Amino acid sequence: MQISIVENSSPVRRSLSYDDQRRIELFLKDQIPTWFAIGGYFALATVSTAVLPHIFHQLKWYYGIVIYIIAPSLVFCNAYGSGLTDCSFSHHYEHLAIFTIGTWARESQGGILAGLAGCGAIVITYTSTDLMQDFKTGYLTLASPCSIFVSHTAVDMCVGSLIHYLWQKKNEGNADAFKPAIASGLICGDGMWT
Repeated sequence: MQISIVENSSPVRRSLSYDDQRRIELFLKDQIPTWFAIGGYFALATVSTAVLPHIFHQLKWYYGIVIYIIAPSLVFCNAYGSGLTDCSFSHHYEHLAIFTIGTWARESQGGILAGLAGCGAIVITYTSTDLMQDFKTGYLTLASPCSIFVSHTAVDMCVGSLIHYLWQKKNEGNADAFKPAIASGLICGDGMWT
């Protein structure tokens, strides 16, 4: 039995449909500038590394530096994986942060609180998953990546705060009772678009 060898056995490149070409063109035209993303990340890292130790005395400033050095690789892996599989591993990264920072800080120095505060800084991995899902939806609906990015902690936060303010003016007792639901749903960015 002989096996025949076919020359030029590389796969044939199929051309993209007009819809796919249009989606790619519109989605890549309005990108978020790299300098803005990197500058925003460094600003966030600097502010939270400086402020969090004042709020949580157990979380030392150098824990924040280590968290923000490691976080981009976790965010990339999580966003890439969620883009391919619609599955997020952010809760695993958050548990990893709790145990790592908590162990590093030791129990006698408030390791439990330091671990939980460090977990709060790693929550950006969860946000990356939500943003990746929104970018996928935006690609399919021909939406601008910049508008998706802005609408993602900005619009939800403004709408959530406005709802709470108006509700408090109308019925302060009810508004205070449901404040956690509004905060976790709209103000934190998980309400309107997900």
